Amino acid sequence: MNKEYIVTLKSKDDLEDFYAEMSSNGFKIAKKRPISRNTHYYMTAEQAEELKKDSRVIDVAFAEEIFAKREAIYNNTSYTKNGAFPKAYSYFTGLSYVQTGSSASGGIPANSIKVTHTNHDFAVNDDILWYVSASNYYNDVAVTSIVDANNFIFAIPGSPPNTSASGTCSVIRSTMDTDFNWGHLHCAGTSSQRAKGTFGQRLASASGHHGGGTNEIKRTSVDVFNDGKHVDVVICDDLMAYDSAEWKSPSSGNSRFVQYQWFNELNSIVTSIDDDGITPQTGTINYPQNANLSSSHGQHVAGTVAGQYWGWAREANIYNFAVTDPWPSPQSGYTSNYLIYDYLRAFHLNKAVNPTTGRRNPTVTNHSYSFIFYLNSDQNALVFNKLSSVVYQGTTYNSGNPGASGWTESGVEADFGVRFNETNYPKYVAAIAADIQDAIDDGVVVVAAAGNENLLIAEENDVNYNNYIYYEYDTGDMRSSYYNRGGTVQSPAIDSIAVGALGSDHNFRRTIFSNFGPNIDVFAPGRHILSAYGNTGVADTKSGYGSGNYFQIQQGTSMASPQVCGVLATLATAKPRFSQSDAKGYLQRHCVDNDMTFDTGSGSFNDNTSQQGSPNKYLQSKNPRSTSGMIEDVKGERKVSGMTFPRRSTLNYQH
Repeated sequence: MNKEYIVTLKSKDDLEDFYAEMSSNGFKIAKKRPISRNTHYYMTAEQAEELKKDSRVIDVAFAEEIFAKREAIYNNTSYTKNGAFPKAYSYFTGLSYVQTGSSASGGIPANSIKVTHTNHDFAVNDDILWYVSASNYYNDVAVTSIVDANNFIFAIPGSPPNTSASGTCSVIRSTMDTDFNWGHLHCAGTSSQRAKGTFGQRLASASGHHGGGTNEIKRTSVDVFNDGKHVDVVICDDLMAYDSAEWKSPSSGNSRFVQYQWFNELNSIVTSIDDDGITPQTGTINYPQNANLSSSHGQHVAGTVAGQYWGWAREANIYNFAVTDPWPSPQSGYTSNYLIYDYLRAFHLNKAVNPTTGRRNPTVTNHSYSFIFYLNSDQNALVFNKLSSVVYQGTTYNSGNPGASGWTESGVEADFGVRFNETNYPKYVAAIAADIQDAIDDGVVVVAAAGNENLLIAEENDVNYNNYIYYEYDTGDMRSSYYNRGGTVQSPAIDSIAVGALGSDHNFRRTIFSNFGPNIDVFAPGRHILSAYGNTGVADTKSGYGSGNYFQIQQGTSMASPQVCGVLATLATAKPRFSQSDAKGYLQRHCVDNDMTFDTGSGSFNDNTSQQGSPNKYLQSKNPRSTSGMIEDVKGERKVSGMTFPRRSTLNYQH
């Protein structure tokens, strides 16, 4: 039976001859995709296996349904962020309080409450939740005075009870729209501002995130060396709203969100006349308003990349390509995952010349998602009794041949890094990987979230690259799947930038959910990240924002990747040309090395701080060119005539 298969060639130079040969041999084209190395043909499984033997072919893969899961010389303008940078909000219980009635007492004003909280982080006008019981609490009440490092006071709002009292209470600082993303402080600040060993989450969370910090909020200022002007950032994610106040330019007040018409502008380039009768999406895209936006993942990601308050590249142009969310009417559906990168390539190669700079803007893209496979037909988590065997580093392990820790759920996790609390694993798709690499080769910068399964991502020739599990997907349906190859976008087979998540603890550990391993390029702040949001978030009431704007805290490698994307967009603004090699070179040479904490436990897969080949490297935002002093020691006199040599590049990527 003929089905649709994708044939991926090694070289675009072979396409025309290959088209001709396949046509003469009677193969029917499903999708030609003329700018891609991938061509879709109808064929049998036997024909696909035979075609794989062709030396020109990387892979012939069934065009199965796959899923994407949510997981930047003319301008050199620095800017400053000055305010509160919260890294966590711990919920403190068992604190003592004293409440006054209608008269002041003991230095406490009338109808006020003094809370004793050792080494509190609060300041005047901070909003807090104060809680004693379901009938005795105050939410979002402002601190009115700071007594000392261990005591603060707030005025009882509304109609006070006019009675004195004392007892124990619980307190947590509220999320505030004037707070900043702590990633800015960590990545653009100094070592003393990062304050390793003290600045971080104070109390451990029920989900296992580490505590132990001394303070959770820093009140300071940081400088960001550039603002992303004349750079196009593309947020490949959920559908985004066009009218968020975060998209306004701080300098002009105009929106930087481009309501780009991907299908009207690019279909003639991306698609061709195929003989399968399938029509690509067409028509004008109706981007929604923020007040009506219920999907928020893309909004949050974009806010970190390029929001004027929450983001890095606050003057960059913002584009949105819906990947994990359907387009609204009239498209009313998802763009094929096999066409995502064709559209990005066409956009980058055919954009107009910027009249101010006299060249096309760099294209920096963020991909906070992975392609995945589900572990059972009900899309529930992997169950241990459905696991038949694990092939790990070339050896088959099962109940008859267990690993050192035994054939139990915890033993398999400790020995082989298989996770049983996940409904899906990252999936490597060769055809899409080839498209991503072609986009990178064309000049598109691709930054990707590493994924949140706490799985190792091995390098292509690593001993763990071919590890796989053999399991029962459905009754009588046994399947085998690789689990250490990443979710395609961050695959070791391509040159994308894979970003792991740095946690909010004081010792700079990776988060307990972040994927890790030798294929990670860099870690970046990915927990407790504040950014823009859809209409299910907290109302953002900053001056000038108006109604219909929201923000929220999120966590995930989805939040770490846009930190890197945003910093790269600020770097790209000063470059006549900015490529993936430039981006990787910057990360290789200008991040902070050997300052993370790994392997605090056994260092094996059941240790959520295990390194397992991960780079000890986190993101830093800095101008790669010194702005004062000598770039390096002077060696003789610089020639002013005859043959001269250019200064060394600060971005060269060493493979």
